[in-house]
Amino acid sequence: MTLFYYWQRFLYKFKAKNRHDIHSPFVYDFIESVVNNSSGMHNNIAATFFADANLKQKQIAILERICVHYGISAIVLYDIEMILNTDSECVRLWIFENAKDVIWPLNTEDIVVVLHLYSYKDLLDNWHLKAKNAQVTLSINVFELGVLFFKPTFKVKQQFVLKY
Repeated sequence: MTLFYYWQRFLYKFKAKNRHDIHSPFVYDFIESVVNNSSGMHNNIAATFFADANLKQKQIAILERICVHYGISAIVLYDIEMILNTDSECVRLWIFENAKDVIWPLNTEDIVVVLHLYSYKDLLDNWHLKAKNAQVTLSINVFELGVLFFKPTFKVKQQFVLKY
């Protein structure tokens, strides 16, 4: 890890908000159901897929909970797509190592996750650029990863830094 990483981790501790600081019902639900939920929401197929991708345990846990909570039917990671559920409308979870590599999803229900936001300054700068994109309606930063939503029901762009 670099000095930049540790400095950003220190700053993150002061910027990050918990559930009591959030007034958005969607983000509060995200905190309760994804970030703070340790009740055993599991998707074994997704967990195996993430474990094979050499992700950190914290990243695997939150990605698995995103899959379960939002009813993800397909995961796209490193140009590999894994179909989880063929019965539902296809909602994809797109996972990228670097925000610079993000391609915009075709479906407004899709969710984009960016790993390694704080490893280097360039990675963090790329994250901020993607979060400001006009198509992004909500961005959530939990230090281990960033999550982008494209829901047209959000009338105002929102950006959150959450404790995890």
